[in-house]
Amino acid sequence: MLRRRWMRGWTVPLVGGGAAIVMVGVSVFSNQVYSAGRLQWWWLAGALVTAAASVWITIAQQRVPPRAVLSVVDARGRPRLLSEVSLGDLGVHPNRFATGDEPAPYLPRDIDADLVAALRSPVPVVIVHGSRLAGASRSLAHHARRLLPDHRVLVYSPDPDVTVTQLMTHAAGQLAGAAGAVLWLDSLGPTQLAQMDAAVLDELPRGLRICATTESVVVTGVQVPPRVGEALGRHARLIRLAPMSEPERDALRGLPVYQPIVPVLDEPEPPLLGRLLVALDTISEALQIDSDDSTYRQALIRVVTDWQRVGVPGRLDEQLLFELYSRCWQRLTAARPTVPVSRDRFRAARRWASQPTGTRPWLVDAVAGGHIRPHPLLGVLAEDPQRGWTTTDAVWNHAARALTGTELIRVALGAYDRGDHRHARQLLATVDPATLSPGHRATLAAVFVSLADDQRSAGNTAAARRWYIRAVDTGDPGEAPPAMVSLGDLESAAGNRAGALRWYLRAVDTGHPDAAPFAMVNSAIEERERGDVARARHWYTRAIDTGHVRAAPTAMINLGMLENEDGSPAAARHWWSETVNTGPPDLACKGLSNLGFLAHEQGDPDQARQWWDRAVDTGDPEALTAMINLALLERQQDNLDHARHWYKRIAETGHPELAPEAMQSLAILEAGQGNLDQARHWYLKTVATGHPDRAPKAMVNLGVLTQRQHDPGQARGWYIRALRTGHPDAAPSATFNLGVLEEAVGNLTQARQRYTRAIATDHPDAAPRAMFNLAVIDYAQGFPDQARHWYTRAVHTEHPEVAPKAMEALGRLERDHGDSSAARRWLAAAATQPHEPLLAARAAVALGHLEDDHGRVEDARRWYEQAAASDSHGIAQEATEALQRLHHRQTDRD
Repeated sequence: MLRRRWMRGWTVPLVGGGAAIVMVGVSVFSNQVYSAGRLQWWWLAGALVTAAASVWITIAQQRVPPRAVLSVVDARGRPRLLSEVSLGDLGVHPNRFATGDEPAPYLPRDIDADLVAALRSPVPVVIVHGSRLAGASRSLAHHARRLLPDHRVLVYSPDPDVTVTQLMTHAAGQLAGAAGAVLWLDSLGPTQLAQMDAAVLDELPRGLRICATTESVVVTGVQVPPRVGEALGRHARLIRLAPMSEPERDALRGLPVYQPIVPVLDEPEPPLLGRLLVALDTISEALQIDSDDSTYRQALIRVVTDWQRVGVPGRLDEQLLFELYSRCWQRLTAARPTVPVSRDRFRAARRWASQPTGTRPWLVDAVAGGHIRPHPLLGVLAEDPQRGWTTTDAVWNHAARALTGTELIRVALGAYDRGDHRHARQLLATVDPATLSPGHRATLAAVFVSLADDQRSAGNTAAARRWYIRAVDTGDPGEAPPAMVSLGDLESAAGNRAGALRWYLRAVDTGHPDAAPFAMVNSAIEERERGDVARARHWYTRAIDTGHVRAAPTAMINLGMLENEDGSPAAARHWWSETVNTGPPDLACKGLSNLGFLAHEQGDPDQARQWWDRAVDTGDPEALTAMINLALLERQQDNLDHARHWYKRIAETGHPELAPEAMQSLAILEAGQGNLDQARHWYLKTVATGHPDRAPKAMVNLGVLTQRQHDPGQARGWYIRALRTGHPDAAPSATFNLGVLEEAVGNLTQARQRYTRAIATDHPDAAPRAMFNLAVIDYAQGFPDQARHWYTRAVHTEHPEVAPKAMEALGRLERDHGDSSAARRWLAAAATQPHEPLLAARAAVALGHLEDDHGRVEDARRWYEQAAASDSHGIAQEATEALQRLHHRQTDRD
């Protein structure tokens, strides 16, 4: 990244004065090079020398090296001892419960023993990490001052251009005549941490320790280079400070000074100690946007704070700050890019933020070399859910433009670690996977896969595909093959089987120990879908031969299904048995379930029951499928008590899908046996699950149940609840049932409205039923034409139950209105419905009467004989009696 270099101390007058002298010399010598039109060689040589001096001074002005500057020193400029410095000198924020110069009492923390052991050990680096304001600085400072009081503490002015190596070099010069020294790095940033590799820590001067605090995300995320992690593993102790535990809360309750915050300790979310002890209100009040001035101030504060939040390396100087501030202000005010930004208002905002007041500290500060930093608590407030803000796009866009290489990657990985995947994608989109160093390749390949997984979960398959391909392009042997498998999955889901196979076969060719076996299984699935059973069998067999702990038994399960569908149940039984013998518990359980299914399919329910019982005995979650099968088997065999047992066991598991299904099945079972109170109990439990499919249907069933129990008010309430869910099945059914309810209590106008609304849903069941009932109402109210319309529409729905009923009703309607031809047509259609034998018999009797009335005796006899053969005793008797009358009339006529 390009950085502005600043001059320090005596270099300003020396280099500046030299520049002025040289400029005069250049002018003089240049004027004397030609005299009277003749070239003067000595003057030319002088001009060249002064020009070179000018260039050298210009370079010197730009190359003033950064240097380490101690910020905590005694009157003679020497570093103080740890016993002499205050908590504030070490970065501990003021405690609002402190009185005068006396610090508030230290709260013992769970990490104290580990921290003491680390400071007493020869390990030279101790890093305490946690969430912001977890209390890491206070804990480390408390124990370091107590255990290392005679060590000099080296606290340096913040300068983003000063490296850890430079700090160590300067610190080494402070060791003479001291028991030791501590390089104190409060709020260690990712750039500094990335410098703490073996090359630095192996050369740590004897007697020099490093004590640091940082956020956990800095030391545990992917932004930590592997080489740094290895060096820290050898030279450092990393101690995580968690949110307050229950013992820590109890200890705080016992300290009188902290009694005002005791009520907060009882909240379920563990609080951060620093958030309870540090006064944030005075700073947060300054962040409110309540005037034109505050908008300028907010733009300034946000840019300075977000520079640090984003982790942009290098200096944020005045010129760059104004550029970013201008973009941020335009965004806050929704001003057009052409609107000029006032420099005077910017300077006023700088003065306001830089000067502490009686109620708040400084908010921004210019430190070494002109770098501008935020107050540490601003970063805390920026992350606050109520008072914070999202990181400023102006800073991100600058990072994307100005950063390259390792710096760009580090900032992008920092965003990824903090969960800001949007900006991580923005920065990493410019990184060419082919140019990655070995140190970055594995890390970024894993990040690319993770970003792809995110996009895939969000349904953005095009973006997911791009990130998976970028992971493949890294060539990383660990991450690229799984990315190939994921790409194959994407192509398979899109129906591109040829593309899916290409990716799977590429993954197979890598020989990756996990990806290759699963790619074989997926290749088999694709070949099976393409109809090539032989190739599918080949790939399943190859996956089995790998012996992979999951891919191999998965292939056995699938190969068994293939063999069973291909007419080889013995081969299927072999592979499922192999899964039972060799697979992990969940796949073994699935094999047992499939063996039970196979036995049931072959007509051996007792054997099926044994397999499913064995599956249940495994205790694996996959056994729920076996329980469902056992419940269905027992119900089919009319063993209702056993079915009830299995349904209850499934309900007790709380499984988000199967438990509501089992509850609803239990309710239906109980209702079928007349146990309406038990049915109501299980329907209510189904509703309480909130399952998006089962709960609305249970509401409809509760409405039907309470309607049967003659409680129309409660039934109406359940139907309306189901209607409001908008469920594609339950809502239309509830609308229809509301019509039935209104019709039953005599509210025919309301019933008609409900039926009309049910028809408008076009639901395949509710709409035809509503048409039929509406036709019944219209006919009863003397509107035969409207009734004919609705009966005819009901017939055209071809509903298996309603359409035949509508045919019969139409036949009777037409008969009553004298259209015997139409009546004959509709009754004949109803009489020939194979799936409605009772209705067909009833229509046949009516048709027999119609034909008899019109003197068509043989046709009448044929229909009566059909009805007489029905299983309905009443209809069969009516038809028999009609046949006898025909016979007697025929005999009398003869």
